[in-house]
Amino acid sequence: MRQTLLYLPATVLGIPLFGFGILFWTVLVSTVVAIAARIRKHGMDEEAWGYLPMLVVAEALIVYVVPNVSTPDGFPIRGYGVFLLLAIVSAVGLLMYRGKKLWNMPPDTIISLSLWSVICGLVGARLFYVIEYWPEIRKPDFMATLISLVSITEGGLVVYGSIIGGTLGATVFLLKNRLPVLATLDLLAPALLLGIAIGRLGCLMNGCCFGGVCDLPWAITFPQGSPAHLHQLLHHQTYFGGLKFREERTDKTSRLRIEAVRPGCEAEKIGLEKEMTVLALGWKNQEQDQLFPVREERELFAFMNDAILNRQQEILVVTDSPPPFHHYMIPLVLEVLPVHPTQIYSSLFAAFGSGLLLFLSPRCKKDGQVFLLLITYYPIARFIEEMIRTDEGSFLGTGFTVSQNVSLAVLGGVVLLGFYLKSRSTKRAYEGRFPMKREP
Repeated sequence: MRQTLLYLPATVLGIPLFGFGILFWTVLVSTVVAIAARIRKHGMDEEAWGYLPMLVVAEALIVYVVPNVSTPDGFPIRGYGVFLLLAIVSAVGLLMYRGKKLWNMPPDTIISLSLWSVICGLVGARLFYVIEYWPEIRKPDFMATLISLVSITEGGLVVYGSIIGGTLGATVFLLKNRLPVLATLDLLAPALLLGIAIGRLGCLMNGCCFGGVCDLPWAITFPQGSPAHLHQLLHHQTYFGGLKFREERTDKTSRLRIEAVRPGCEAEKIGLEKEMTVLALGWKNQEQDQLFPVREERELFAFMNDAILNRQQEILVVTDSPPPFHHYMIPLVLEVLPVHPTQIYSSLFAAFGSGLLLFLSPRCKKDGQVFLLLITYYPIARFIEEMIRTDEGSFLGTGFTVSQNVSLAVLGGVVLLGFYLKSRSTKRAYEGRFPMKREP
C-alpha cells in the first residue's frame, strides 16, 4: 500500500502550475490545436464541437478544484490515480490495435469510441460509489463536497459502475454513428477486462477493496490506519491499546464497556479489566488531559481514527472503577491482522478473463458472443470475490453485497441476451463496412 507516490510542486521556475498557470495554458493550447487539426481535416463537425465541453470541464477542475486538493507539500500524485491512468491507456491501446488489425477501423472512430467509453465509465463508476457512500462524500460546505465528489485519484470507483457506464456510453456513440453495437462491444470486451486487471492494482496501492482476515502464506498486512486496519478495529477483530470494546444500548441510553483485555498487555497490568464501563477516552495535549466522552461505537471509532492520525503514543482511559471514576494511561499499541489480497485476486481474474476472451474471439461465430462471455465470466468471478472481501455489508437485508446483487441481475440479463443471440444469423455486421482482415 502506497497511497501517495510523490508531490508535484505548486510552482515551476516561479510560475504557478495550477489555477491560471502552466497546466491551464497547456491544456488550452493543446485542445485548440486538436480542434484546429480536426476542422482542417473534417470541418467543424460534431466531434470538433464535442471537444469544447470537455475543455470547459477540464479547465474548471484545474482552476477551482485542483488548488484546493493540493497540500503544503504540493499536489499529491496518488498510486490509485497512476494505475487508473495506466489502465485506461492500456485498454485503449488494445482496442486500437485490435480495431485496426481485425477490421481496419479508422483511428478517429476508435479514439472517439474510447473517449465516450472512458468518460461514461468513470462517471458511472463514481456515481455508483457516491450513491453507496453518500454520507461519507457529503461535506459541510458546497466546495468541500464538490472536491470530494471529483477526488477519484484517491479511490472511490465501483468497477460495476465503470462497466455499465462504459457500455452505455459506447452504445450511445455506436447508435448515434450507426455502427453495429454487438460487434463493437465484442471488440471492447477484452480491453475492458485488461483495464480492470491493471486498475485493481491501484486498489492495492490505495488499500481499499480489502479481504477478510486470514493466515495464508500469501496474506498481506496493511499499515496502521489503513482501511483494512480501521475495519478490523470497528468490527472488534483486533485490539486498540490492548483493549476491545462493545456498545450496550438500552431504550434511553447507551454505554461502552471493555469487552476483552489482551493477556499480558500493559492495560491488564495497570488494572483494566473486562466489563469495566468506559466513560471517556483521550490523550495528553500540552501537559493537559484532553478527554472525549464515548458512549457509542461511532464515537469510539472517531476517537480511534483521530488517535491514529495524530500518531498518539499513549491514550487515557476513564472508567467508573474504582468509583466515582479513574484515569488509566496506557501505551497505544496497535496491531493489524493479515488479510486476503483480494485486489490481486481480482487483477488475476480480470487478466485471465481478458486473455480468455482474446483466445475465444476468433472462435465465436456470431456478433455479441464475446460480450456475452464477458458479462457471464465477470459476474461469477465478482460474486466469488465478494465472498472473500469484507469492506461491504449486506445490501437492503438481502444477505448479499451491492456487487453480488448486481452480479445476479447481470446474469439474468445474460439469459435474455443468450436467447436473442440464438435467434440471430451468423452473418457478421462488419462485413462490407470496413476493409477487413478477418481473424483466422
